[in-house]
Amino acid sequence: MRLAHQQFDIPISDVRTAITYGTETDETRADDRLKTRFDFDYYFGVVAHRFCAQAVAGYPMTVYGKGEQRKPFIGLEDAVEGLARLAVADPDDRPDDLTVYNQVTRAISIVEIAETVADVAGEFDLDVAVEHFENPRDEDETHKMEIENDRYAALIDGQDQTFESGVRDVLETLTRYDDTIRANEDRFLPGVLEE
Repeated sequence: MRLAHQQFDIPISDVRTAITYGTETDETRADDRLKTRFDFDYYFGVVAHRFCAQAVAGYPMTVYGKGEQRKPFIGLEDAVEGLARLAVADPDDRPDDLTVYNQVTRAISIVEIAETVADVAGEFDLDVAVEHFENPRDEDETHKMEIENDRYAALIDGQDQTFESGVRDVLETLTRYDDTIRANEDRFLPGVLEE
Protein backbone atom coordinates (compact mmCIF):
# COMPACT_ATOMS: atom_id res chain seq x y z
CA MET A 1 0.00 0.00 0.00
CA ARG A 2 2.85 2.32 0.78
CA LEU A 3 4.34 1.60 -2.64
CA ALA A 4 1.02 2.23 -4.41
CA HIS A 5 0.70 5.53 -2.57
CA GLN A 6 4.23 6.57 -3.50
CA GLN A 7 4.12 5.49 -7.15
CA PHE A 8 0.58 6.49 -8.05
CA ASP A 9 -0.15 9.20 -5.48
CA ILE A 10 -3.24 7.30 -4.33
CA PRO A 11 -4.60 8.28 -0.92
CA ILE A 12 -4.73 5.10 1.17
CA SER A 13 -6.32 4.24 4.49
CA ASP A 14 -4.58 1.21 5.99
CA VAL A 15 -6.69 -0.39 8.73
CA ARG A 16 -4.75 -2.77 10.96
CA THR A 17 -7.20 -4.73 13.07
CA ALA A 18 -6.30 -6.06 16.51
CA ILE A 19 -7.67 -9.27 18.03
CA THR A 20 -11.45 -8.97 17.86
CA TYR A 21 -13.88 -10.14 20.54
CA GLY A 22 -17.66 -10.35 20.41
CA THR A 23 -20.28 -12.20 18.41
CA GLU A 24 -22.94 -9.67 17.43
CA THR A 25 -23.48 -6.20 16.05
CA ASP A 26 -26.74 -4.29 15.75
CA GLU A 27 -26.91 -5.46 12.15
CA THR A 28 -26.37 -9.17 12.87
CA ARG A 29 -28.96 -9.07 15.62
CA ALA A 30 -31.44 -7.70 13.07
CA ASP A 31 -30.69 -10.20 10.30
CA ASP A 32 -29.30 -13.71 10.86
CA ARG A 33 -27.94 -13.79 7.28
CA LEU A 34 -25.27 -11.30 8.39
CA LYS A 35 -23.93 -13.44 11.23
CA THR A 36 -20.26 -14.24 11.05
CA ARG A 37 -18.24 -17.35 11.74
CA PHE A 38 -17.15 -17.95 15.32
CA ASP A 39 -13.97 -19.88 16.11
CA PHE A 40 -13.04 -21.07 19.60
CA ASP A 41 -10.49 -23.72 18.73
CA TYR A 42 -6.79 -23.71 19.58
CA TYR A 43 -5.66 -22.85 16.04
CA PHE A 44 -8.08 -20.20 14.74
CA GLY A 45 -10.00 -19.04 17.79
CA VAL A 46 -8.95 -15.96 19.71
CA VAL A 47 -8.05 -16.47 23.36
CA ALA A 48 -11.08 -14.57 24.72
CA HIS A 49 -13.47 -16.71 22.68
CA ARG A 50 -11.67 -19.92 23.65
CA PHE A 51 -11.85 -18.99 27.33
CA CYS A 52 -15.59 -18.31 26.98
CA ALA A 53 -16.11 -21.67 25.26
CA GLN A 54 -14.10 -23.41 27.99
CA ALA A 55 -16.30 -21.72 30.61
CA VAL A 56 -19.49 -22.89 28.89
CA ALA A 57 -18.17 -26.46 28.62
CA GLY A 58 -17.12 -26.53 32.27
CA TYR A 59 -13.38 -26.59 31.58
CA PRO A 60 -10.86 -24.47 33.45
CA MET A 61 -9.51 -21.55 31.49
CA THR A 62 -5.95 -22.43 30.52
CA VAL A 63 -3.48 -19.61 31.09
CA TYR A 64 0.08 -20.24 29.94
CA GLY A 65 2.62 -19.35 32.59
CA LYS A 66 1.92 -16.11 34.44
CA GLY A 67 -0.26 -14.81 31.61
CA GLU A 68 1.04 -11.28 31.99
CA GLN A 69 1.72 -10.79 28.29
CA ARG A 70 -0.61 -8.14 26.87
CA LYS A 71 -2.29 -8.32 23.48
CA PRO A 72 -4.20 -5.62 21.54
CA PHE A 73 -7.99 -6.05 21.40
CA ILE A 74 -11.05 -4.41 19.89
CA GLY A 75 -14.75 -5.20 20.21
CA LEU A 76 -16.58 -6.39 17.10
CA GLU A 77 -18.98 -3.43 17.35
CA ASP A 78 -16.09 -0.95 17.36
CA ALA A 79 -14.27 -2.72 14.52
CA VAL A 80 -17.34 -2.67 12.28
CA GLU A 81 -18.11 0.94 13.19
CA GLY A 82 -14.65 2.10 12.19
CA LEU A 83 -14.73 0.28 8.86
CA ALA A 84 -18.21 1.66 8.13
CA ARG A 85 -17.14 5.22 8.93
CA LEU A 86 -14.13 4.95 6.64
CA ALA A 87 -16.24 3.43 3.84
CA VAL A 88 -18.89 6.16 3.85
CA ALA A 89 -16.64 9.12 4.64
CA ASP A 90 -16.78 12.06 2.27
CA PRO A 91 -13.73 11.72 -0.02
CA ASP A 92 -12.96 15.41 0.57
CA ASP A 93 -12.61 14.72 4.30
CA ARG A 94 -10.15 11.84 3.87
CA PRO A 95 -6.41 12.35 4.28
CA ASP A 96 -4.49 12.75 1.01
CA ASP A 97 -1.63 10.53 2.08
CA LEU A 98 -1.10 7.03 3.48
CA THR A 99 -2.98 6.94 6.76
CA VAL A 100 -2.66 4.04 9.17
CA TYR A 101 -5.53 3.31 11.55
CA ASN A 102 -4.54 0.89 14.30
CA GLN A 103 -7.95 -0.61 14.97
CA VAL A 104 -7.41 -1.32 18.67
CA THR A 105 -9.13 0.03 21.75
CA ARG A 106 -7.21 -1.65 24.55
CA ALA A 107 -4.31 -3.97 25.40
CA ILE A 108 -5.31 -6.73 27.84
CA SER A 109 -3.20 -9.35 29.60
CA ILE A 110 -4.10 -13.01 29.17
CA VAL A 111 -4.67 -13.47 32.90
CA GLU A 112 -6.96 -10.40 32.95
CA ILE A 113 -8.95 -11.93 30.09
CA ALA A 114 -9.37 -15.15 32.08
CA GLU A 115 -10.37 -13.32 35.27
CA THR A 116 -12.87 -11.16 33.38
CA VAL A 117 -14.43 -14.20 31.70
CA ALA A 118 -14.66 -15.93 35.09
CA ASP A 119 -16.36 -12.88 36.65
CA VAL A 120 -18.87 -12.42 33.82
CA ALA A 121 -19.49 -16.19 33.62
CA GLY A 122 -20.93 -15.98 37.14
CA GLU A 123 -23.82 -13.96 35.67
CA PHE A 124 -24.64 -17.06 33.59
CA ASP A 125 -24.38 -19.46 36.56
CA LEU A 126 -21.16 -20.89 35.19
CA ASP A 127 -18.61 -21.97 37.78
CA VAL A 128 -15.26 -21.22 36.17
CA ALA A 129 -11.72 -21.88 37.34
CA VAL A 130 -8.60 -20.17 36.07
CA GLU A 131 -5.64 -22.56 35.91
CA HIS A 132 -2.06 -21.82 34.97
CA PHE A 133 -0.09 -24.29 32.83
CA GLU A 134 3.56 -24.35 31.87
CA ASN A 135 3.97 -22.13 28.83
CA PRO A 136 4.78 -24.30 25.77
CA ARG A 137 5.63 -21.18 23.76
CA ASP A 138 8.97 -19.44 23.60
CA GLU A 139 7.75 -15.93 24.45
CA ASP A 140 8.32 -13.08 26.84
CA GLU A 141 5.57 -13.60 29.40
CA THR A 142 5.73 -9.99 30.54
CA HIS A 143 5.53 -8.41 27.07
CA LYS A 144 3.37 -5.28 27.21
CA MET A 145 2.22 -4.78 23.63
CA GLU A 146 0.94 -1.23 23.37
CA ILE A 147 -0.13 0.22 20.03
CA GLU A 148 -0.79 3.86 19.21
CA ASN A 149 -4.50 4.18 18.47
CA ASP A 150 -5.30 7.90 18.78
CA ARG A 151 -6.26 8.25 15.11
CA TYR A 152 -8.62 5.26 15.33
CA ALA A 153 -10.16 6.38 18.65
CA ALA A 154 -10.94 9.74 17.06
CA LEU A 155 -12.49 8.03 14.03
CA ILE A 156 -14.96 6.04 16.17
CA ASP A 157 -15.43 8.75 18.81
CA GLY A 158 -14.08 6.44 21.52
CA GLN A 159 -14.71 2.84 22.51
CA ASP A 160 -18.32 1.68 22.53
CA GLN A 161 -18.01 -2.00 23.44
CA THR A 162 -16.02 -2.65 26.59
CA PHE A 163 -14.22 -5.93 27.03
CA GLU A 164 -16.69 -6.94 29.76
CA SER A 165 -19.70 -6.27 27.52
CA GLY A 166 -18.00 -8.17 24.69
CA VAL A 167 -17.48 -11.18 26.97
CA ARG A 168 -21.12 -10.95 28.02
CA ASP A 169 -22.09 -10.90 24.33
CA VAL A 170 -20.00 -14.01 23.64
CA LEU A 171 -21.37 -15.91 26.64
CA GLU A 172 -24.96 -15.01 25.72
CA THR A 173 -24.34 -16.55 22.30
CA LEU A 174 -22.39 -19.60 23.46
CA THR A 175 -24.79 -20.60 26.23
CA ARG A 176 -27.47 -20.95 23.53
CA TYR A 177 -25.19 -23.44 21.75
CA ASP A 178 -23.66 -25.22 24.73
CA ASP A 179 -24.31 -28.67 23.18
CA THR A 180 -22.24 -27.69 20.13
CA ILE A 181 -19.46 -26.34 22.35
CA ARG A 182 -19.34 -29.51 24.42
CA ALA A 183 -19.40 -31.69 21.29
CA ASN A 184 -16.28 -29.89 20.06
CA GLU A 185 -14.42 -29.46 23.33
CA ASP A 186 -11.52 -31.51 21.96
CA ARG A 187 -10.56 -28.43 19.96
CA PHE A 188 -9.76 -26.25 22.99
CA LEU A 189 -6.15 -27.24 23.63
CA PRO A 190 -5.09 -30.59 22.28
CA GLY A 191 -3.00 -32.45 24.82
CA VAL A 192 -2.67 -29.66 27.39
CA LEU A 193 -5.57 -30.70 29.61
CA GLU A 194 -4.51 -34.36 29.70
CA GLU A 195 -1.17 -33.71 31.38
